[in-house]
Amino acid sequence: MDLVSIYCSFIRSVLEYCAPVWAALPECLESALEAVQKRALGIIFPHTTYQMALAAAGLSPLVDRRTELSIKFITKAKELEPLRSVI
Repeated sequence: MDLVSIYCSFIRSVLEYCAPVWAALPECLESALEAVQKRALGIIFPHTTYQMALAAAGLSPLVDRRTELSIKFITKAKELEPLRSVI
């Protein structure tokens, strides 16, 4: 699981940087980002499917994470000024 921690710290954090800003990506870009995670998990968990590797690592697809991060951002923004009056 050390490799999963390293992946999350150094790679996934970059893939998720400012996720709420670009949450609505075109499908081609979503696929490109997901391919990075798929490749990393393929290295960490060889001889398993992507879904099995996600489960073993305790991770979710990046599209789901972007949705979660966007919801969390909007929820917080609703409570703080000046965004509260805008949202």
